[in-house]
Amino acid sequence: MLDHLYGVEARYCYVDYAAAAQQIVARCRRRSLVVFFTDLIDEDVSGELVRALRLLRPVHLPLCVVMEDPAVLQAATVPLETEAHLFERAAGLELLNERRHLVERLHRNGALVLQCPAEQLSVQVVNRYLVLKARQTL
Repeated sequence: MLDHLYGVEARYCYVDYAAAAQQIVARCRRRSLVVFFTDLIDEDVSGELVRALRLLRPVHLPLCVVMEDPAVLQAATVPLETEAHLFERAAGLELLNERRHLVERLHRNGALVLQCPAEQLSVQVVNRYLVLKARQTL
C-alpha cells in the first residue's frame, strides 16, 4: 500500500464517499477498520461523509482522521487589536464551531474521530489502531 501511495499528493477535489463506502461493503465481508483521512470543510461536503459512514457502520468500524488546520486555530485566537482581527477571529471561530458540529454528527453515527495536526498523523493513527486492537474492537 505504501508503494502505491508514495507518489500521491494531497489536493482539493470532490470525493465520492458513498461510492467508496459501497465498494468497501461489496468487497470487504469481514469486519475492518476503515480509515478516512479528511478535512471537515463544511456541512455540505462533510455531510456526504456522514451519510456514507452509515453504510459502513453495521459491519465495519469507521475512523475519521481529521487534520487540524493551524491557520484556523491561529485565526480563532488572534488578539483583537484591529477591526480586521475581529473579522479574522470570527471566521476562525465559525469554522471551528462548524467542525465541532460535524465531529458530533460523526460520533452520533458510530464513527470514531481522531483530530490532530498533520505532523502528528502517523503516530496518532498507529496509536489509535493499537488501542482498538488491544480492546478487541476489531
